[in-house]
Amino acid sequence: MRVAINLAPGSLTRAQLKRLQTLWHRWTAPLKLDHERDQQLRHAYIEILTRGRAHTTTELSRMDAAYVIRRLERAAGRRRYRSGALAYVAGTAGREGYDAHPEILATLADYRLLDSHAAQLGMTRAQLDHFIGAHYGRLGLHRRSDIRTLADLNRVLWGLKALLRRAERRPRAA
Repeated sequence: MRVAINLAPGSLTRAQLKRLQTLWHRWTAPLKLDHERDQQLRHAYIEILTRGRAHTTTELSRMDAAYVIRRLERAAGRRRYRSGALAYVAGTAGREGYDAHPEILATLADYRLLDSHAAQLGMTRAQLDHFIGAHYGRLGLHRRSDIRTLADLNRVLWGLKALLRRAERRPRAA
């Protein structure tokens, strides 16, 4: 059943409303709430996040809606992607000449891969942070903890892979 919702000027956009609802349902699906309880919980969540500026979803300003969406993205996680799209993004996001796809968050497995490449190069955490800051500081990445998206992680990973290739080409000293 579709319900027509009239949005006030300056309030959230229809795209924001759709994104917010999608993320909300993804996050609360395991709770299996009835419609009324789900709505009460969503409105309480919005009121807390906006510090009382909005009491319902449709009262959100565009700025508050963007903030709530970012919080829901973190809470809901990024699990539901078609495998083909994720494979494409995992291989190219952040690489020079490709779109960044910043909406895909890096996973724990991605961070482990980054750490394993750094370990193969004999880098400590401090050395890895220095490498990231020296090469990717202009992009806002100064240490490992600044890496949030798969695009950021792939940028650093491709740099480490280039170092590994160079190290393999060099003849080893006896």
